[in-house]
Amino acid sequence: MKLKLFLGAAGLYVVAMAVVAGLIFNFNTASVSVLRRVKELGEKNAPLPTAEMKTLTEACAGKVTPGGPRSIAAYVAKLPGMKPSLEKDYYFIDEAVIGVHEVFRLDLSERHLDEISDAQLPRFQDVADFTGWSRHLGWARSGNPELRELQYLVVARYESLTMPVVADTTFEAGTGRFGARVLAFPSGDVVCEGRSEVSMQGNVNSSGRGATKELAQLEAAASARSLVPFVFTKAVVTTPLHRVCEAGGEKLCDLTHEWVGR
Repeated sequence: MKLKLFLGAAGLYVVAMAVVAGLIFNFNTASVSVLRRVKELGEKNAPLPTAEMKTLTEACAGKVTPGGPRSIAAYVAKLPGMKPSLEKDYYFIDEAVIGVHEVFRLDLSERHLDEISDAQLPRFQDVADFTGWSRHLGWARSGNPELRELQYLVVARYESLTMPVVADTTFEAGTGRFGARVLAFPSGDVVCEGRSEVSMQGNVNSSGRGATKELAQLEAAASARSLVPFVFTKAVVTTPLHRVCEAGGEKLCDLTHEWVGR
């Protein structure tokens, strides 16, 4: 009798694992579908800037209904010409979706969509422990960035980019002009369009360690110099969203402002 009860309980647990795995897979599939729609709309609709365009913030004033931080995201389309040389392969400046994601706190999140993989079945260890089912289901359902509540998509295209020039303890900020449209999502209807320029923080700070205060300061300065290209790439993908961040409320503007200088 005990063996039958054990086998029955084990069978129910296996069935529950299969159900959870199926739900996670379905959520992941839906997330991939949204990412593909984001990239499709971005590559099709992102404009180059023109002199006739108003600034993006001016053109969209009063045309976007404010919502929560998840109600708007941005996609930066492929550059029309050669990309600047980047020091590390995890820096990216186009084919990127930028939104918010929450694990321990709400944060800005970026994904490089040069290749969008098909949804995969979850790992066995992710569904074997029932105490983690709620967490893994929540992560799969929300996606990264979280686009379930998306109402607007900013699609931007830079005509060119110039990397920052670092000299000793200072740097000359990088530059770039872009055109952008705000689209209703997922329909793709155009809400407004305009132009703007990339903006990055004027200071890049870092910490350092050393046997003396002077050595620690030298290490911090060297570390800050090496971070300048990274900060610029973050500014490139964040600026289009920041220009219309009011659509996502104060929390979103605070997050985008961390990478945009003005």
